[in-house]
Amino acid sequence: MFWDRSRSRRSPNIGGPKQRTVLAMLVSRAGQPLNADAIAQAVYGEDAPATARRAVQTYVSSLRSVVGDVIGKEAGGWSLVADRDAVDASRFEDLYGSARDLRGEAASEVLAEALGLWRGDPYSDVEAHGALDGEIARLAGLRISVRQARIDADLESGLAGDLIGEIEALLAEHPYQERFRAQHILALYRAGRQSEALRSYQQMRELLLDELGVDPSPDLQGLERRILEQDDSLLLTPERTADSRSAPITPASPTPASLTPSTLPVPATPLLGREEEIRRVRELMSTHRLVTLAGVGGLGKTHLALEVADREQTATGHAAHFVDLSVVSTGNDVVSAVSDVLHVRERGGGDPLRRLLAHMADKRALVVLDNCEHVIDACAELAEAALAERGEWRVLATSREVLDVAGEQVFPVPSLSAGGDGAAVGLFEARAREVNPDFGCNDADRAVIAELCERLDGMPLAIELAAARTMVMSPTEILARIDDRFRTLAPGRRRSRNRRPTLEATLDWSYDLLDPDEQHVLTVSGVFRGRFDASAVAGVVQIDEYAATELLDSLIAKSLVVSEGDGGVTGFRLLETVRAYAEGHLRRTGKLDAVRDRHLEYHVQAIGDLVDQQWHSLKPNIEAAIDWPVVCGHHSDAIELLTAAGSAWHEHSTVQSTLDRVDVLASALTPDSPLRERLLSAELQLALGVSDWERVLSTSREASKSTDPEVRINGLLMLANMTVIKDPGEAIQLLDAARATGADGDYHNHLIVGADKVRADIHMLAGEFEAALALLRPHTDAGWLLVKPSIAAALLMTGRPSEALDIAASFAPTDISAESTLEVGVADCYSAISGLCQLALGRRELAESDIVAKARSAAHGQGRQVELAANSSLIGLAALVNDDGDSVWATEMILAAEDQKFVVLFVLARIVAEQVGVREEMVRRQRAVPIDAARDATNSLLEALARWDA
Repeated sequence: MFWDRSRSRRSPNIGGPKQRTVLAMLVSRAGQPLNADAIAQAVYGEDAPATARRAVQTYVSSLRSVVGDVIGKEAGGWSLVADRDAVDASRFEDLYGSARDLRGEAASEVLAEALGLWRGDPYSDVEAHGALDGEIARLAGLRISVRQARIDADLESGLAGDLIGEIEALLAEHPYQERFRAQHILALYRAGRQSEALRSYQQMRELLLDELGVDPSPDLQGLERRILEQDDSLLLTPERTADSRSAPITPASPTPASLTPSTLPVPATPLLGREEEIRRVRELMSTHRLVTLAGVGGLGKTHLALEVADREQTATGHAAHFVDLSVVSTGNDVVSAVSDVLHVRERGGGDPLRRLLAHMADKRALVVLDNCEHVIDACAELAEAALAERGEWRVLATSREVLDVAGEQVFPVPSLSAGGDGAAVGLFEARAREVNPDFGCNDADRAVIAELCERLDGMPLAIELAAARTMVMSPTEILARIDDRFRTLAPGRRRSRNRRPTLEATLDWSYDLLDPDEQHVLTVSGVFRGRFDASAVAGVVQIDEYAATELLDSLIAKSLVVSEGDGGVTGFRLLETVRAYAEGHLRRTGKLDAVRDRHLEYHVQAIGDLVDQQWHSLKPNIEAAIDWPVVCGHHSDAIELLTAAGSAWHEHSTVQSTLDRVDVLASALTPDSPLRERLLSAELQLALGVSDWERVLSTSREASKSTDPEVRINGLLMLANMTVIKDPGEAIQLLDAARATGADGDYHNHLIVGADKVRADIHMLAGEFEAALALLRPHTDAGWLLVKPSIAAALLMTGRPSEALDIAASFAPTDISAESTLEVGVADCYSAISGLCQLALGRRELAESDIVAKARSAAHGQGRQVELAANSSLIGLAALVNDDGDSVWATEMILAAEDQKFVVLFVLARIVAEQVGVREEMVRRQRAVPIDAARDATNSLLEALARWDA
């Protein structure tokens, strides 16, 4: 209802639905100009015809013939210029504002008059295609606030008993409204029904826990505590009741019944999973007058701001006001929008900003500026001016871009935790039950929901949209379709007054606010996976690195790119939802293939220059670069990347996904393709990286038959290393075949080192340690990871434990829990050799420190490397307990450690086995283990440690 119908017995005939929509838009933006495009969007939605602007002009002309000059023509369009008293919504707000100087019966009368203006839901007879949703929510929230304020006033007037039934009806309509609950509890207590008041609190507590998984707010918990303590301040004395009839309201120590006029809308649903953020923001607001909640669209900044403002209002007794800037067209309208909400009256001419500042000079209030990003300069100017004054009013801003003014405290709003018991899962379940009361889930379902929430970046809007789809899809089905998230999470055909914006529309808003260069960098960044750096962006966008850095910095400020440091190297990433949006934009504009080509070209050229620490952090981008040439048939480029990756990642245990790409590429090659042999080298290195011994063996055999000399030598050397324990004679034949293949330059040196290492292993297994040392010492600095451990073991076996310790210190691991398989192997060798050397030198405590620390780390290891760590730890523990004289237990442990992949550890196991008298049994067991076996001895190690601790 638009007009005050008390002025006329009959409403004017303002025409059909479309004209009503036009009038509704003008009324909802009273005093602000609206152009034809904005009105046409409300009238027709996204399907506006070409004649929409002309039609709007016709509708406005017809309306002016009915309502007269209250619709004014301006350069920017049309505006409603009627007095505030002519519009029910404005009169409602003014009456609410006037109640701030009243209390008790006087306040109640004014607030009751305000509520009497309501004749149904706002704009219920208008379809504005979402354009009025914000205003509808604001008015509905204000109505709830006025009801609460009127009940507060009546409670102060001593009418507690008369209010109980009314409050119960309101609680049935708004079950999660804690202020109504507090009023209900207080009314019961003041009516002498303490037990029922406490029962009301318990009902709220059970509702919140069962439905939402949260506890009541600290304020509500405090009210329960005060009732249990029978706090006298909760009761009204006759003097206080009499005073409430005439004295103006003054900020007092806040109680649930204190009147705090505000313009805060009440969200339709409670805020979940943000207690820590609420606490931190309120803490910042205690020391800063301007706090900005920053983050990408969909993180729930508005909801968080409303909750913080409501709690601040309750705690301080000072009014909180909400200014929705999403409806403001230009920066020139920001001050006007704030002034309207704060009821700043025009008194002649003058600067509107100075009038606003003068009005707020003596106010203790909190103003929420919501959605500042599209009028950021005007908001920054207003905030800067406010901070320069000596007033006590505060500003809480929400924006996708920081205001960047002195005195601003920025709070980056984080995503919700997506773990199994995280806030994201709780939000999904709560929202799913809202649309589907029968929704339920078990632990397996929660694991799916947790993965879904993680894929959605813990973004509340995306999670709520996903939960809304549970009427037609299970969480498993939603997860299966999440790669096409914008279609999967699009709202269904059901229409709702409170419908949420789509994910795509939210990101469209952010994208449209960027300048063309920022748009270009953002969309091109959609081809990256995981982390990327400024040089990669520069290479793919084809700009210099300085320009790339500046544009990335701007996108970070606008919450579209995330910056994260890693060991002194700054990396960047996109939230997966933003990345999917950017990639989708490239696809729609036909630019995706060209950008992927540049992404591939950059990585092919840069791959040789990547330092070791970059390989692991940039792995997703290397794999994305590998995928593209497989798709478009550029197999040679894919193999070049895979070969380089295999060489760099042969030490990393997290390369199974890269190894899977070998299978995809192999299936794409023809049987006679010359590229197949090049692919074998990459496959062999990657298989080593994940300790897939079966695959290492089969790939080595295939490589040993290659016509490519380097591929053939790699295969023969690997076979020799794998067979040396089972059949030293066969290992020698394989070495001879490798020498006969021939190699030049560096690869010839590689062949020499590899051959000498295998021959030294044969001597080690035969107990000929001096001969092994003679072969190994010339290659001490050759870079082979297992040369130094073998030298140290040989020195130990020849009675030189001090020299062995010196060598062992040179390959001591810096991180005993490293993910690298070969590094783990070296760490195992170090711990075992060091421990045995310390024992040989009579340093029992040092030996135990080395061995037990490694054993505890190995017992909780993950991945294929645990077979190495667990077996070598058993060797060290067996030596320790044998040194204690417990040969029976030592025998059990050493025989459980027969599966080793490195000869040096085989030899150490045999030495300890010899000490306890089971060397022959140890040798037999070692030879019986298949060369491609991978047995995890973790259970044996856990049992040994449990017994050790006992």
